[in-house]
Amino acid sequence: MLEKLENLKQAKLREKKVLLKTDNSTITFDYFLKLSKVFSQNLRFNFSQSKKYTDGKTNYNEYMITGNVGLMNLQKFILNLEQQKPIYTIEDLAIANRNSAKSDSVEFSMKLNAYYDQSGSPYDKIELSYLPYHFYRFNYFRPIMEIEEQATADPNLLNVKKSKLIGLTHNKAFLKEANGIINILNIGDPVAYGKLSYIDSENQEVIFELEIYDKKEIYKMSLKGDKS
Repeated sequence: MLEKLENLKQAKLREKKVLLKTDNSTITFDYFLKLSKVFSQNLRFNFSQSKKYTDGKTNYNEYMITGNVGLMNLQKFILNLEQQKPIYTIEDLAIANRNSAKSDSVEFSMKLNAYYDQSGSPYDKIELSYLPYHFYRFNYFRPIMEIEEQATADPNLLNVKKSKLIGLTHNKAFLKEANGIINILNIGDPVAYGKLSYIDSENQEVIFELEIYDKKEIYKMSLKGDKS
């Protein structure tokens, strides 16, 4: 504990930190309200004091905060807790995203200590500082790749990706399904997710224009068995 106090004293010298002259739940709750109002709007939290510690040299109150907010706003709140002048230390932090419909919103629980000393500064004399923000915009609770649900294809149309080209003429293509059914297609005929666009009899291949996952695709099939 003495080592921790010494570290805090060093932090006070390096970062112009200040110890509060006194602390209680009313002071700290008011401080959190100011931080959230100025820097982290839409922060909703529950607040409670869980412990009071003093040994004549080190004095602090332990608080628990739980709530929900957008991830970027939570980052701002944490940054200000750590870098504003009053000495608050975050001892434990847990973050979770339980609502997949709102990937930017997270639930959090935080345990922190508020340090104070008779030689410190009165709470009402401490002003908030506006700090520069440098955040990673990546949201760890949002999938890197978001794949929209594929539109349902007409079950009566041929799925060319599950079929085999077995013959062609200059204007017809013959495709065999896995169940043995042979389909005869003309240029422009619809298939699952698209249509037969072109028959290249010279190179013995056919070309389909498909649209899957809202992405247009040129799909080629060859009598040699090649697909691309």
